[in-house]
Amino acid sequence: MAAQTEGRDPGRVGSDAIPVKCPTPLDVAAAVTIYGGSLVFVNSAGRAVALSPDQTMTCAGYAENDVDNVSGSNGTLTITPRIGCISLVNGAGADEISADDVGKMAYASDNQTANL
Repeated sequence: MAAQTEGRDPGRVGSDAIPVKCPTPLDVAAAVTIYGGSLVFVNSAGRAVALSPDQTMTCAGYAENDVDNVSGSNGTLTITPRIGCISLVNGAGADEISADDVGKMAYASDNQTANL
């Protein structure tokens, strides 16, 4: 699946009564757009980004709204990710997740897709 290019409903799973927010807002990296409903990652510099091939990033949660910092510098904008379970797009082919894969490690291949 291709990376998300516009905001979407994240399809929260479970209790929506009080979705938990990340404890502090994160500075958004320069030249980055994070789309509502997509996963939010923190790079090695501690700034919020969309996923890239850099495997040192940590998932901080998901975005509720679009944050467009394409023309801004590091920290011009901030984002406070939500923490919880959301629906992701399933990988395809050999990377597709099935019922037989419960308990196995999965990974994000982009800001909206989970793979084995």
